[in-house]
Amino acid sequence: MTKLIEFINSQRIKIVTVYAIAQVLNIYSILIIGKKYSSDQYGIYVLISSLTGIIITLSNGKYHNNIISSDNQIKKKQLIFLSIIITLTINLIFLIVLFLLPLLFPNYKDINESLFHIPISFWVAAYCLFAGLNILTDAVMNDKEFYLKMSFGRLVKAIFYLIGILLLNNLGWKGLLLSILLAQFIQFIFNGVHLYNAIEGNTPIRKELLTAAFEFKSSPKYNILLSLLIASTDYVVYSIVRYFWGLNFLGKFSLAEKIIKLPVALIGQPLAEQFFKKNADYYNSSKTEELKKSSLQYLKLGFLLLIVPILIALLFSKRIIDNFFPLEWNDLGWIVSILSPVMLFYFLVASWRSLSIILNIQKQHFWIELICFVFICLAILLTGICKLNEIELVFIKMVTEIIASISLLYWMYVKITTPYAK
Repeated sequence: MTKLIEFINSQRIKIVTVYAIAQVLNIYSILIIGKKYSSDQYGIYVLISSLTGIIITLSNGKYHNNIISSDNQIKKKQLIFLSIIITLTINLIFLIVLFLLPLLFPNYKDINESLFHIPISFWVAAYCLFAGLNILTDAVMNDKEFYLKMSFGRLVKAIFYLIGILLLNNLGWKGLLLSILLAQFIQFIFNGVHLYNAIEGNTPIRKELLTAAFEFKSSPKYNILLSLLIASTDYVVYSIVRYFWGLNFLGKFSLAEKIIKLPVALIGQPLAEQFFKKNADYYNSSKTEELKKSSLQYLKLGFLLLIVPILIALLFSKRIIDNFFPLEWNDLGWIVSILSPVMLFYFLVASWRSLSIILNIQKQHFWIELICFVFICLAILLTGICKLNEIELVFIKMVTEIIASISLLYWMYVKITTPYAK
């Protein structure tokens, strides 16, 4: 009985509980999107969101990963300052580019649109800025092992995103964009104090920042390219789907992928953050056997945790979704059902990718991801050129994702089971 009480009061169960509440709200948000937004509106939002994902990837120069993996407190502070400077600079440049686009493309309707008499480019740039700052803040909190506070921040984000899509549905896809911006802004207000505390005190001088930038140059050199590949995959695939199968099907296809990733976000995200921090500590302490053991245990954990969600999605998703979504979304159920096996690989790959940072093998990792990127995008493009139908498209996307993920996981497995030196 005492052990049960200790387990209930433990930090881990509190973290999972808060994440669970956040994901319940996210599930409800998906239902609201289905009822209040058309698949065309969601398709436009997804295209913009996947494009901004590429810009967010450039924020902070990917130096935030080194905040966690470094064992030097002075270097950590220098990296935080460096990340903030790069984030502000990148987003300022992006805002200027967005303002110039209407001059270059005066006939392109979406760029010239406004929201509350403010150009849509401002709202897009603001979203990228706060999303980038939240990534940095999460890295700082992860380094401090503030996992419970991180989970509360994401709960707050889920609450305000839900409020936004409920109140702003009359704005269409702009309402979805403004809702995610509101959620990112509130999350930063909620957790930003930890970023402020991390930079409080002596400010690193320019020479120190340049030294830190050079010392960890592999982050922008390979991690940015690597992250750009990962972020670009969604945008390229969604653009191909829109071109060959239309905006309406793109909305359904992208929402199905979002549904597939929900269990991964609920179970995988809190575990992945601890996985990264724990294995970075093992590596810095030269505990290579513990690092290998931890990584392999995570594979087994993924199978155990996701077998039930995968079976539910595979067998019952069409029946469940048809009961909750309007007729316009009638294809959503079978898309989720076909894509359901990918759920496991999203879970495993998302965490194991951090091993390349810990082991400092980003260059090799980049080439593996490039091959996977070309493989997936080329398969989808050929599917469109051959004029295959929607079912064949979704099946090919599922198969290519699994093949690419298994290839990446096998390569990582070889790396962690091969003797290496710190």
